Order: sequence, then structure tokens, then C-alpha cells
Amino acid sequence: TRYLATVPCDTPNVPQDLVPRLYDALLREHAKMAVVHDGQRLQHLHLLCETALLSSVSRMLDAGEHKVAHWVEAQGPVIVDFSDCTGCFDNINLPGDLEDFQARR
Repeated sequence: TRYLATVPCDTPNVPQDLVPRLYDALLREHAKMAVVHDGQRLQHLHLLCETALLSSVSRMLDAGEHKVAHWVEAQGPVIVDFSDCTGCFDNINLPGDLEDFQARR
């Protein structure tokens, strides 16, 4: 496939239109990567990229770099505004986070 979408497993409330919005921005901007901005910060693991970029991940890891944010930012991604999706990128890492999430639903 030409594209790869990534979504962390600890964000259960991802917007239904995540990939289409990233894809539209990618095409519109003639970019190789599109990444989510939730209105407060970049969500580096919520992205769509061309699979041709995957070799750069291997080079990064071989160089001893392990921060995804550094790799994403080095690709010059188009930033896609998802500030209209409040709470869609909240992480659930602990049992209390899950209880809070369930209470808000």
C-alpha cells in the first residue's frame, strides 16, 4: 500500500473521520505525512504517511534515536487541526483513566 495510518492503542475515542481528514490534507499540501494537532499539541502517533518514509524510521533507530516526535518533525509533516474533536485524543494508561473515560461517555 502507498500509505500507513497509525493510531495508538490507548486512545479509544479516535474521530471516525481521522484518516480521511489526514488524507485530504496530505493530498492538498502535496506532503508525505500528515499529523494531528488537537488544539493544544501535536499528537505524533496519530498520523498518515507514505510508506516510502518507513526506511527513514530504520535509519533513525540505527542512529540510536527512539523518539517518534523527532522522526515525525524531521519529515516536515502537514499539521491537521483537530481542535474540533475535544477529548478524542485522550490517553488511557491507568485504571483511573479508564474510569474517567467511561464516566464522560
